[in-house]
Amino acid sequence: MATLIVASSTQSVAQPLVAQAAEPTGGVPCLYETVAFRPTEYASVGLQPHWPRIWHLKHDATLKLRGRIDTDTIASSQSPANLATFGDLGDIIGLRRARIGVEGKLGCDSRYVAEIDLATGQLVPRDVYYAHGDRQSLGKLQVGHFREPFSLEGDTSSRYFAFMERLPINLLDPAQNWGLGLFRESLNANSAFACGAFHAGTDASDFQGGDGSTVGFTGRLTTVPVNERQGERLVHLGMAFSERKPENGMIKINQQPRSPLLEAGDSANVFATRLAVFW
Repeated sequence: MATLIVASSTQSVAQPLVAQAAEPTGGVPCLYETVAFRPTEYASVGLQPHWPRIWHLKHDATLKLRGRIDTDTIASSQSPANLATFGDLGDIIGLRRARIGVEGKLGCDSRYVAEIDLATGQLVPRDVYYAHGDRQSLGKLQVGHFREPFSLEGDTSSRYFAFMERLPINLLDPAQNWGLGLFRESLNANSAFACGAFHAGTDASDFQGGDGSTVGFTGRLTTVPVNERQGERLVHLGMAFSERKPENGMIKINQQPRSPLLEAGDSANVFATRLAVFW
């Protein structure tokens, strides 16, 4: 009895094609304005015009659309014995992520992000926060719904995964929650510290309390004592902690399927491939 399930993922991401200046350090004037290339200059340096477009509003404020769509496809092949036992599994296609939002600057030291996910048919907040300050000066203060500073794997965007999924152990790590955080780093960016207080709800929007809801304090310290030839040889060290206080003394851990198109028990038998498309 055998079943072969092949899953594929296609990813589309809206991102700028021309880099902007980095966040300013203390005492440096605001340099967020984009470079004004002429069409002939784009061709000569191999760059493309800005897309999505950045709108420059009043008082050094900007607005830019952002979003991404990830699709999953599953094709199954079954032996006659498997088909008689489990029935026709069929083929299916669906959304893993369907995000849309805006981001921008509010002057030299402030930025905002507001992004929601509609893949499940519900409005789920992802990154929804306001940040102010400079990481290399007094620190950047951030408030809203964002990822807690805990796991290096959790902080890595799914756009850059070597595989389709994070490790299953990542389910136990603090994720995106409502909170207030402080982020600081050294002048050479070789060490960084971040901490914050967060509230994790029981619903997809993290608003509801009750059994399974927690309030926590999370922090992370990282350093790179060895960094030669721009990362060709480096040693990276880090330490993270999170103290959680559960409401009603109860914590819930829900097992998640490795693909949104499968049941939790089916995930172990999936052979998956991934195709990523960016624009």
